[in-house]
Amino acid sequence: MSEHTTLHIQFIGDNDIPDISDKSDEITKILSADGIHKDVLQDLIAAFSNNEAVFNVHSVYLISLIESVATLFPSAWFEARGLGEEFRFTWVAEFKEGNKVFIQGPWDYE
Repeated sequence: MSEHTTLHIQFIGDNDIPDISDKSDEITKILSADGIHKDVLQDLIAAFSNNEAVFNVHSVYLISLIESVATLFPSAWFEARGLGEEFRFTWVAEFKEGNKVFIQGPWDYE
C-alpha cells in the first residue's frame, strides 16, 4: 500500500489563488472526520502555495481530500496531479468553481 504521495497543483485562468489557511478550521474538520492527522493541513498549505508538496497519505485518499477542499473555494480553477509510490497510483483532476470537471485514475492492478 502506497502511503507517500506527491501532489502538484496548477492554477488556471486569472482567478485568485485560494488561501488554504483561510479555511483551516473546515479542513481540520474534514481531516478529523476522515481519521487523518491534522498535520496534513500543512502539506495542503504547502501544495497550494508552492504548487507541490509531499503527503504521507495514500493517493486514493488524497484525491478524495482534494475534492472536498475544492468545494471550499468556489472561485478557484485548478488542476491537481497525485503521484503515489506505485506507478498506477497516479491520478489527474481539474476543479472549477468548487466542482470536479475531470478526474482520471488512479488505476488498479487488478
